[in-house]
Amino acid sequence: MEEEMDKMFNTDDYPAVEEIISAAIPKEGARFKTRDDAFYRYALYARKEGFAVKKSSSKRSGKNGEIYMQTEFDGYWYIKKIQLEHNHLLEPTDYLIRFAHCHKRMTDLDRRLIHLQQMGRLPPRKMMLIFRSIRGKFRGIPFDAIDLSNIKSQQQQIEKDHDIQKCLERFKTLQKTVPGFYHAMEIDSEKRVRSLFWMDAMCVMNYNLFGDYISFDTTFSTNNYGLPFVPIVGVNNHGSTVLFAVALLKDQTTDTFIWVLETFVQAMGGKEPKTIITDQDKAMKKAIKIVLKSTTHRNCYYHIVTKMSQKESTFFAKNIGLSEMLMYIAKNAFTPAEFEMGWNKVIEDYNAGGEEHLSKLFRIRHRWC
Repeated sequence: MEEEMDKMFNTDDYPAVEEIISAAIPKEGARFKTRDDAFYRYALYARKEGFAVKKSSSKRSGKNGEIYMQTEFDGYWYIKKIQLEHNHLLEPTDYLIRFAHCHKRMTDLDRRLIHLQQMGRLPPRKMMLIFRSIRGKFRGIPFDAIDLSNIKSQQQQIEKDHDIQKCLERFKTLQKTVPGFYHAMEIDSEKRVRSLFWMDAMCVMNYNLFGDYISFDTTFSTNNYGLPFVPIVGVNNHGSTVLFAVALLKDQTTDTFIWVLETFVQAMGGKEPKTIITDQDKAMKKAIKIVLKSTTHRNCYYHIVTKMSQKESTFFAKNIGLSEMLMYIAKNAFTPAEFEMGWNKVIEDYNAGGEEHLSKLFRIRHRWC
């Protein structure tokens, strides 16, 4: 529905019930002081009869530029033509028509109360119960739970944009104070920052020394916005974790992974790692094939074990010792042949040949064992 009607029903001048009930049928020749007044009167009639309305776009003449679909005459606006027939059933009951987007209304007081409830982390369903208590019934509430969710989403986007701006200001400070600090941003079509990447000179030094192997993990998420937090790390000659770079990503799609991997390699002077360890994310696997063509891709042992425990929890509960035996083989086999022989023997001993997830792990053993 049209923005003009949204704005009209968003003010404190929202029509009273009596005004809606007494709304007159539009007639040809009716005169109005302003175009907005004409639209308001027609909107009242629409609210009474049970349909939503929108304002047609004005059309201008190619010769003189004058509006010819909506034209002011003699200082007034007139209705030139009326068409009251509809090609759909109307819903004149207040119970349903109030859900039409153009007929919804939310006062500043409503918004303040909603904001306070959202600060208390109340879900939309409970917030609607509070409004029902205030208004006496649900039919007295000129908005619904979806509107509450939309307000929360809009507020989160505002807060997110504000925090990103603060982050970029912090980056400017770090560029002046931290040697070799570098950052990159992924921008969408609306020029909003969607993903961030940053590192410094120490990260570059670590990568030059220990960058043969990197771990790329997206299992972390920020609390407020749910953005995947991606530390790109490795291991030094003391067995300690070292940081190569950090990223906040808008999502976990192939395109986003391509962006962060390309940004990382470019920031490191074009040097690709020899091996990268990740979870079993398909989008990430695809991105690695595209960007890191000379890199060996392996799956993280921890993720393999965690997912196996989840997928086979019921079967493991019935077969005590099975999961421990499989992990013992995986950790202690010195050759591929020794692993395959030991794994198959455990599967046979526990009659686990029909377990689909265990069979899949054996098929992709070259990726994790």
